[in-house]
Amino acid sequence: MLHKIDNPLANCLLKFSSDDKTGEFSGYGSVFDSTDNSGDTIRKGTFVEAIKSALPKMFINHDHYMIPPGDWLTASEDSTGLLLEGKVDLNHSDGPSLLSAMKRKAMEGLSIGAPMHSLKFTQRDGGGRDITYADLKEVSVVTFPMEESALIMAVKSDIEQIQSLKDAEYVLRDSGIFTRKLATAFVSQLKSLCQSDSDAELREQIAELKSQLNGQESADQLQSMFDKYSLTNLIE
Repeated sequence: MLHKIDNPLANCLLKFSSDDKTGEFSGYGSVFDSTDNSGDTIRKGTFVEAIKSALPKMFINHDHYMIPPGDWLTASEDSTGLLLEGKVDLNHSDGPSLLSAMKRKAMEGLSIGAPMHSLKFTQRDGGGRDITYADLKEVSVVTFPMEESALIMAVKSDIEQIQSLKDAEYVLRDSGIFTRKLATAFVSQLKSLCQSDSDAELREQIAELKSQLNGQESADQLQSMFDKYSLTNLIE
């Protein structure tokens, strides 16, 4: 499952080729020593090993099911962050629209994606993590807010790769559906179910929970799920 960290448009310092026919641009996929909404801070050196072996893929809103709308041509670390040079494929069906949206600042910025299990970090006493290594796999151009359909697609993809309860907590938090507190409460309740129920009951409950996550479309459905599994008392 990919852990995603956004870099807001103001920090990307996007620059575009003077020739619109090339689709070329540059910008920062991540800025070092800045803390995102989830409390993660990327430190210098985090991407050095990964970008030596392969360049990341380019997607829109982390949609790994689509054909990449362009390519990252170079990736390097400087004193500011992860500097990328990319090229939008203007022959791709979404290429011209993507380039136009970036130029008119309709996109929020860039967002990195790395497998959660690859992250090396230290937990800060006050909360949050200092990340020192990530196996960078992709850098997406992202909009804000993310379209609901794209959000659900990303959640579905991540759910398929959950290998532990901690992975599940990060998926819920990164999806935008759950705050960090809600994600922790949800996983805590799921862990309790795992410890107390028979295998048959557990499989049934997990299947129902996953089904509700995959089909999540409204706050009313989310509240219903909290009420059904007695989560409200855990977050009040």
